[in-house]
Amino acid sequence: MHSLHALSPLLQFLAVFAMFALTRYAFSTRAQATRATLTWAAVMVALSFTPAGWVVHVGMVIGLFAVVEFLFRPLYKVRTQLARSVGFLAALCVAASLNGQPPWVIFPLACAVALWFLTGGPARNQRKRLQALQQQAIFQTPTFQPAAAGQFPQPQAPAHPPVGGAQLPSYVADPRLPSAARELLLTLDRESRDALTYLHAHSDNALLIFEVEQITGDFAPSAVQGYLALPPGLADTEPLHDGETGAQLLCDQLQLLIDGVRAAVAEAHGTNAGALLASHRFLKERFGTRRDDLRL
Repeated sequence: MHSLHALSPLLQFLAVFAMFALTRYAFSTRAQATRATLTWAAVMVALSFTPAGWVVHVGMVIGLFAVVEFLFRPLYKVRTQLARSVGFLAALCVAASLNGQPPWVIFPLACAVALWFLTGGPARNQRKRLQALQQQAIFQTPTFQPAAAGQFPQPQAPAHPPVGGAQLPSYVADPRLPSAARELLLTLDRESRDALTYLHAHSDNALLIFEVEQITGDFAPSAVQGYLALPPGLADTEPLHDGETGAQLLCDQLQLLIDGVRAAVAEAHGTNAGALLASHRFLKERFGTRRDDLRL
C-alpha cells in the first residue's frame, strides 16, 4: 500500500490519460476502436484499487453516455458497439462495488432504457432494419450473364404496372409467380388493408400510414416486377444470392414486408395502449380516493 501511495502522482497522471483515451474511443464505430475501448476500461478497473480510484466514476459516466448514444441508433448497425459499452460499464460497476463505492450509474441507465422502450425503440429498430433490407433486396434488380449470346430469351415486359396496393390481388392470380409467393401476397394484401383501416381510424401518425401505403404501393409491386423480369425457366433454379433462387428471394422480401406492416400496427397499438393506461392512472388518482371515502 505504501508503494502505491509513493506512485500516486504517476497513477493520477495515468488516470487522467485513461479518461481522455476512453472518451476518444468509446463513442467510435470503427472496428479497431473496440480493442482500445476495452483496454482503457481495463486500465480504469485496475486503477480503481489504487489512490486514483476516483477514475472509476468518470469511467461510469463515459460508459453511461456511450450506452445511450448507441441505444438510440439502429441496433443492426451498432450491435457490437452497444455490447462493448454495456460490457465495460458493467466491469466498472463491479470494480466500484468491490471498493465499497456505490454503482450509482445503474439508476440513470435504467431510466434511459425505460425511455427507449416507451418511445418505441424495439419497433423503431425493426422498422429501420426492414428499410435497410428493402433497399438491398428490392432496389437491386438481379442480373444474369448468359454463357453465349442468345442462349436465353429476353425478359418479357411486366404485365402489371406498380400503381398501388390495388394491384396486389391481380398479382395473386398471375400463374408466373410461385404458389408460396401468391399466398404471401394474399396475406400482405389482407393485413395491409386491415392495417390502413386501423391506422386511419385510431392513429394520427402519418408516417406509419405512409409506410404501409409505400409497402403495398411501391415495395411489393417492385419486388414482384423484379421477379417477373427474370429469364423464364431460371427464376426457380438459378441461385442469385447466398444460394437462394429468385423465387426464394421474392418470398423473403414479401415476408419482410408483412413484418413491416405488423410492426407499424404494433407501434400504433403501443401508443394507443400507453394513452389508455395514462388516462386510467389519472382517473384512478383523481376519483379513486373519493370513491373509497364515500364507501366509508
